[in-house]
Amino acid sequence: MWELVKKLTGIDCEREESHPLRARICVLEVFIRKRSPCLTREDILSEYRRGGKGHLNKVLKHLEDVGILKREGLYYCLTLVGLAITRADPPCPILYLAGADRALQVAMHSGIHPLNWLLSAGRYWNGGKFKQSEDFKMARSLSGLLFLDSGAQQFFSKFRDRYPYTPAQYLDFAVNVVGADLIATLDLPLDILTPRGLPVAEGIRKTVEYGVEVVALAEKLGVLGRVVPVLQGFDDPSQWLESLDLYKQHGVTPQRFKLWGVGSVCMMRSTRAVERVLSAVRRALGDAKMHVF
Repeated sequence: MWELVKKLTGIDCEREESHPLRARICVLEVFIRKRSPCLTREDILSEYRRGGKGHLNKVLKHLEDVGILKREGLYYCLTLVGLAITRADPPCPILYLAGADRALQVAMHSGIHPLNWLLSAGRYWNGGKFKQSEDFKMARSLSGLLFLDSGAQQFFSKFRDRYPYTPAQYLDFAVNVVGADLIATLDLPLDILTPRGLPVAEGIRKTVEYGVEVVALAEKLGVLGRVVPVLQGFDDPSQWLESLDLYKQHGVTPQRFKLWGVGSVCMMRSTRAVERVLSAVRRALGDAKMHVF
């Protein structure tokens, strides 16, 4: 798409001629070169370097007015239209179906393959240990990615601030019993626990402690590439960013892990709140991807 736009317009951003259309296209090319959907004005200016005082502001304002960019605080972010123009393939989310038992049987007989599937560990904890299940074989037969969630939601009625199983038990189950391709770290779901009295800061701290322990164990087992660190928060984007900052203090960074879970989002009633949280996390993670819980 992008190369076609440049061919149709005859614009070359390496040349110096001045033209309003050229200015708009060359601003968008900065987003392509930096490989980021969100940039500050200073980020853009560092590569654009053209025009007199106020010129870039006019170009950015026009791109906002036509729906190609949108302002998010100090950042200018590509809209879906902007992404479609500047990328060969617009980003498409990877979807995971979730369920157990009969849901998996239906999926197996649907004839639709591959299917990515998410299982929740809590469903398989019984009598002080994890149990075997045909669910694991069925999920693997779908030929897609198999993602294991830590399972706090399964203990909704009695869950407070700790799991009935240890990170070591959970990781052993994920690797040696389920055979999961992706393994979410243990986290505390603050959408459940904060209304019950758990302070947000404490929930974030314990989530990161769980996550760091799972990472350390996975590294020893040689399965670090399967681990998905989970960020937590409750009602403000800064909380998820605080979670990420704490992880970084322990060496768990977006440079090492290319997929991160963003927890306590799926039950939000405000689409604007979801957008604010995910936009903030998206910027903070750079090239790493997000899985939204």
